[in-house]
Amino acid sequence: MGYMGMGLQQWIYGMQPRKPFSVEPKKTFTALPKYSRTFKLQPSKPVGNFYIIFSLLLLSFFLVVVFVKKPAFLEHARKVQVQKAERIEVFNKEAFLFLMKSGKSRLQDNNVIGAYSEFKLAHNLCPKNKEAMDLLFNTTYILCANNNAFCKELDVLVNNF
Repeated sequence: MGYMGMGLQQWIYGMQPRKPFSVEPKKTFTALPKYSRTFKLQPSKPVGNFYIIFSLLLLSFFLVVVFVKKPAFLEHARKVQVQKAERIEVFNKEAFLFLMKSGKSRLQDNNVIGAYSEFKLAHNLCPKNKEAMDLLFNTTYILCANNNAFCKELDVLVNNF
């Protein structure tokens, strides 16, 4: 009927031929165990003090590092802020000198509106500068004589001067 070698089991070689186009269930050779496990309520296992102690040590280490490095960090932040303020001040001085030179050049070329815009920007950078204020006032006066739209700005300048 069937070949019995190579570890085949009896139920395999003892099978009868089946009918054509039919499906017959195969026999199982092991019974499935029934699930019969029961659970009971019990307290969970303690985690242990090791994890708690390790966490506290790690947290205290970070806190010590923060408190030790905080003054150095604040000093560095202050130095960076001072350097930034100095850089901005130098930049503003250079921009003011450029605007004054450009405005005077435009005023010599009879470009009064261009000179007015340069002097207004220079005045915004250094509002206490007497020369910038005088040149802005004079260009605004010239523009007010030619165009009435600048007279309101001249009134504001006169009130602030």
